[in-house]
Amino acid sequence: PTSIAHHILGAELMAAGAHEEAVVHLREATRGDSRAHYDLGLELFNQGKPGEAIDELQKFLATWGLPYRLVPHWLEPPPQEVFVARIVLVRALAAEQRWPEVVEQTRPILAIEPTNLEILTRLGVALIATGQIDDAIAAFQKVVEAEPGSAEGQRNLANALADRGRGEEALGPARQAVVLAPGNPGAYDVLGRALAIQGRLAE
Repeated sequence: PTSIAHHILGAELMAAGAHEEAVVHLREATRGDSRAHYDLGLELFNQGKPGEAIDELQKFLATWGLPYRLVPHWLEPPPQEVFVARIVLVRALAAEQRWPEVVEQTRPILAIEPTNLEILTRLGVALIATGQIDDAIAAFQKVVEAEPGSAEGQRNLANALADRGRGEEALGPARQAVVLAPGNPGAYDVLGRALAIQGRLAE
């Protein structure tokens, strides 16, 4: 009945779909197995508990990349788990609308994968929420450059440009968003905003 045994059992219960039972064993595992915070954080996020997931993932990440050894060598987080933990942490923080923390947590991810479209998009949304519209525009432009066929990317860029009052520049991505997603009302909304900024009210 060690922490490692609880962690192994909890991970297998997760894989088998016994999620509530998995959480019980993973919580017990965290008493002496810091890597169990990773699986527990993922499980809690998947159960729709982003606040609890944030706590667990932050505890896991706190053992990574330190100039001294906080945990035994065999409990040091592998880089791949650290990367996934940061992505899930960003999702959980966004779900809780903790925007400044979202901005902070996207940086180390983008340092490794500068064209990660999900993280660039979440960064842009967080920057809009914190009033950093120019930086948000830059983030959305990277999304569109990497994936011109992304209707969401085109729409987000158009919205950010419209928020800045740059209606003429917003018009191109707004029209593209309508072409790519003709059934999306948000695309028509931002196209209407871009036209209104230019005084083209009838259109």
